[in-house]
Amino acid sequence: MDSQVPPPVLKYTNTIPPIPYWEQPPYGVVPPGGEPGYNLSKDSAEDFDVNWTPGGSGGSGAGTSGFSGTSGFSGTSGFSGAGTSLVLGAGVADSLAVNNNSPGGYSPIDGTATLTNKRVTSRAPTVTQSATPTINTNVTDVAHITGLAQAVTSFTTNLTGTPVEGDMLRIDITDDGTARAITWGASFENGAANLPSTTLVSTRLDITLYWNTVTSKWRCMFAGP
Repeated sequence: MDSQVPPPVLKYTNTIPPIPYWEQPPYGVVPPGGEPGYNLSKDSAEDFDVNWTPGGSGGSGAGTSGFSGTSGFSGTSGFSGAGTSLVLGAGVADSLAVNNNSPGGYSPIDGTATLTNKRVTSRAPTVTQSATPTINTNVTDVAHITGLAQAVTSFTTNLTGTPVEGDMLRIDITDDGTARAITWGASFENGAANLPSTTLVSTRLDITLYWNTVTSKWRCMFAGP
């Protein structure tokens, strides 16, 4: 019977057998047994043995590498949280500020800007007809009053707003088919035209008024059909 040399006895550590140095490939051998979240690491600097070890946790949005903190990019949505500032890119900042008058730029809320090729739509609410019509000049450019069914005893009583130099107010009145008397009150005055004292039967009456900063009254500049 031929004699045989018994194989070398291998010692197993952590279920992964070390590989004898004479069988080691140039780059080592990846042992079986890995699973998601585990990394390969060397047992020591002196050998080629490697083992599977639990890996570190992935990066989150709450650390220095995330998007939370004073930059205002925290939260699960990525753009919420208690940030204190938001730094805009140079192009955005230029559009919002420096180049607010340039093509494609934006006008600042405060400050001087020139609007070109823009339409400003007048605010023209319907005012409920009454003896003391309610008009707020802060939200009204043109006041429409239709079907006036009684005399207007005062346009001043329910007049509110904080007009400034250059403001203009237009009021148009249409009665219910019967001429109605109009009393304007202390907030109005005659100007280039006299304030009308009565409506035009079934005809729209237009009155244009400018704010007079000297007298703090609405001055009548035009009145007619």
